[in-house]
Amino acid sequence: MKPDISTERGALGIRAHDALAMREAQMHALLEAAVDGIISIDERGIIQTINPAAERMFGYPEDELVGQSIKLLMPSPYQEEHDGYIARYLATGEKRIIGIGREAFGRRKHGTTFPIDLSVAEAQVGSKRIFVGIVRDITERKRAEEKRLQLATIVESSDDAIIGKDLRGIIVTWNAAAERMCGYSAREVIGQPIYLIVPPDREEELRAIHERIRRGESIYHFETVWVRKDGQQIDISLTISPIKDVTGRIIGSSAIARDITQGKRTNEALRQSKERLQEAVTELQAKNQEMRTMSQQLWQAAKLASVGELAASIAHELNNPLATVSLRVESVLASTSANDPRRRPLEIIEEETKRMGELVGNLLQLSRRHDGQVSTLDVCEELTKAVELIHHHLRQRLISVAQEFAPDTPTIYGDRQKLRQVFLNLLTNASDAMPQGGKLTMRTAPTTLHDGKPAVSIEFSDTGVGIPAENLERIMEPFFTTKEEGKGTGLGLAICRRVVSEHHGTIQIASKVGKGSTVRILLPIRNGTNAERLRGAESAV
Repeated sequence: MKPDISTERGALGIRAHDALAMREAQMHALLEAAVDGIISIDERGIIQTINPAAERMFGYPEDELVGQSIKLLMPSPYQEEHDGYIARYLATGEKRIIGIGREAFGRRKHGTTFPIDLSVAEAQVGSKRIFVGIVRDITERKRAEEKRLQLATIVESSDDAIIGKDLRGIIVTWNAAAERMCGYSAREVIGQPIYLIVPPDREEELRAIHERIRRGESIYHFETVWVRKDGQQIDISLTISPIKDVTGRIIGSSAIARDITQGKRTNEALRQSKERLQEAVTELQAKNQEMRTMSQQLWQAAKLASVGELAASIAHELNNPLATVSLRVESVLASTSANDPRRRPLEIIEEETKRMGELVGNLLQLSRRHDGQVSTLDVCEELTKAVELIHHHLRQRLISVAQEFAPDTPTIYGDRQKLRQVFLNLLTNASDAMPQGGKLTMRTAPTTLHDGKPAVSIEFSDTGVGIPAENLERIMEPFFTTKEEGKGTGLGLAICRRVVSEHHGTIQIASKVGKGSTVRILLPIRNGTNAERLRGAESAV
């Protein structure tokens, strides 16, 4: 039986129709799902079809565009260019297909323009030609490009070195400032490890930085050292941030480096200048203090010299009448009974006569400058003897004495009589400062003077009433006293200072009201003057 040819042809036609329907359905789905705008026009430039993406892109619904000129979607000057193209095409048949990837501008329904990427293809439908355009809105791409361009401009114009690295530490970007700072061109360093500019002793530091970047940390104003191409080391302040891709994965780091070498040198020079200035100020203050001390010493010397001249001129004038008065009072007292009411006034006259005699004696002592007798002295022994001389006086005033003598206290060269006078004067002053009793502590110890010479330290510390701060500076001036009127002459401490000065030592007083006072004497173990005197004394023997 022969096959029915008509039936076979019908089946083929059905399959062809179904295939065509399938292709049309697929094309429709593609047009509907496409994110790019798809527009078809005829040879005159009249819009035939438009997909939903094009509707959204240009802001027109399909029924407002189909049948309209494509120039509706073009800003000037593209409209004039299109008119010229259509005219040439209709007159000559010359085709000028745009092809794939031409950048142009589109115009939306409300009049704004936007950048597009345009691709055009030609199709033959029967005897007619159809042109299909695919339009992509590249506004965001252009913005990104502008931002990249701006960023690149900023990077290249920056005064700071800006360097990009991958996670292996390989340099991927290197701006002009980095070239100036490090001496390497971008061609020389891109693709090279960042260790190229890191000193060997800083490599561990760099590895620690890389670890922090991998953890997503940023580093701000980190100071380190780089090495230039010429080998010179420069001080750098670094700010480093991780670079992430669109998924948030860290792919490298960006470093902004500022050369702070000159700033650090300036700061160091400023610091040294400040130190030198401070040293100069300190030296000037020391010189001023030295000048004040010398002026004070000269002033005191002048005062003592004046006192000496005064004492020398009045000593003979006062001593003879005082001796006469003293003898007369003593004679009258001898013939006056104890019950006689006139005896007490006579006793007062006798006491005042003795006090006047002591005053004249102090004046004469202050004025004398004789060399005295220099010998080797055991300071601890001399202090003990001085206490024994006034032991009865101290016991009556309820004053206990403590001796804190260092076992290695050295002997010194000095004038025994003058130093004993100093010790007795200070012991007496301490007892006067404790009218209700108290404790007096004597200390000795080896020490050195300000010039490093070996010396002995002697301290007298009492628990007395103390000296007001405003009186401390004047306490050793001649005739200045804090005792009640008639209780002191104001010459004792002045004599002490003169004696200590003659021995090339120092004397200082520290005091706090209500807590007591401490007098500290530093005497050199030996000095040129005392040694000469001792040798002279030994030779005389």
